[in-house]
Amino acid sequence: TAGLNINKPSGTVDAGTTNLSINGFTLSSGTFTSTTGVLTVRGNFTHTAGGTFNLNGGAVVVGGSGNRTWDVAGSETFNNFTVNMTGNSDTLTVASGDTLVVTGLLTHTNGLINGPGTIEAQGNVSVAGTADGGNGTISFLVAGNQTITGNGGLTAGLNINKPSGTVDAGTTNLSINGFTLSSGTFTSTTGVLTVRGNFTQQRGYADDCCRGHAGGDGHPHVDQWHRQRRHP
Repeated sequence: TAGLNINKPSGTVDAGTTNLSINGFTLSSGTFTSTTGVLTVRGNFTHTAGGTFNLNGGAVVVGGSGNRTWDVAGSETFNNFTVNMTGNSDTLTVASGDTLVVTGLLTHTNGLINGPGTIEAQGNVSVAGTADGGNGTISFLVAGNQTITGNGGLTAGLNINKPSGTVDAGTTNLSINGFTLSSGTFTSTTGVLTVRGNFTQQRGYADDCCRGHAGGDGHPHVDQWHRQRRHP
């Protein structure tokens, strides 16, 4: 349906239990309770001025074509969250200073994930072979083990700054638009890890990093970085 603009002095708009697709979303006051199914937003998402967004256990999909800006009041929390734009140049832009927190599965299927804001993955991450990267950042900041399934796709840059636990890139090829490891452990894929941006290890541990290779200018092997890795 058309875009939703919720600016209620009181009360709730409840999206129920079925899948719902909308051409944009603005919440200024009142309460929006999302569907327990799938909410697909094919336009901008704005929640900066007030009101309450209840995720309600459902999934959210960023879809449609063109450039989509998600602008929230510092941070917004979602359950399962998928970026699945129509074309490979269509873009999800996370606004400056904002973080989209994903507690469930973060899936990058198609399109670009751009900053300057970030997406924080608190669960696992799945990158489809059709994903197209982007200049944004996916951060791993919570304790515990997490996985990334690459499937040969290209996603945004990774920022790993975990108090404990491991981010394991599994067995499939994975391309990323940058890599920063500050704390915690990163276990690279047994396939090919392609880094299309800067590689920075401030602290932390890059475990089993020699299992794969890293692409980029000159296609250096990961064991070149292995010699320079820093321990906590």
